[in-house]
Amino acid sequence: MKVKVIAATLFAVTMNVSRAAPSAPLTMHLHQTPSSSAAGPVRSVWDGVYTEAQKKRGGAIYLRECSGCHGEALKGGEGTPALSGSDFDESWSGKTVADLFNKIRQTMPPPPDQPGKLSPQQESDVLAHILAANDFPAGGAELSPDIEQLKQIRITTARP
Repeated sequence: MKVKVIAATLFAVTMNVSRAAPSAPLTMHLHQTPSSSAAGPVRSVWDGVYTEAQKKRGGAIYLRECSGCHGEALKGGEGTPALSGSDFDESWSGKTVADLFNKIRQTMPPPPDQPGKLSPQQESDVLAHILAANDFPAGGAELSPDIEQLKQIRITTARP
């Protein structure tokens, strides 16, 4: 019964929207993604979401664990994506820091090593290094490995 009521309601709403005058704007919340909370991210990478100390720790981990594939300057390599510059912007702008954290967590390092080799804190530190390499500013608090907190930070290439 509930399914029929929901379907009928959706049909009525759809019909009303399609009959709306062309001047009546439709409100869409494009800033929300499946990884963002219902309210959407409340911060951006421009808000200083990592510290200089964390960036430094992340740089050391990156050189040891990531640079063999992604290059010391994060420019990528044969078959591996760049983690800085326009390639990074195209891949990650509009997503959340949680999206990038999860990508690292689930896929890095690739075989013969196994994903999950790094601790969540080490992954946050590497992420701080990546953000710094893309000229996002440091701040007064460390980037947390807590996924719910990371969902609240939007990656955007446009400086506010």
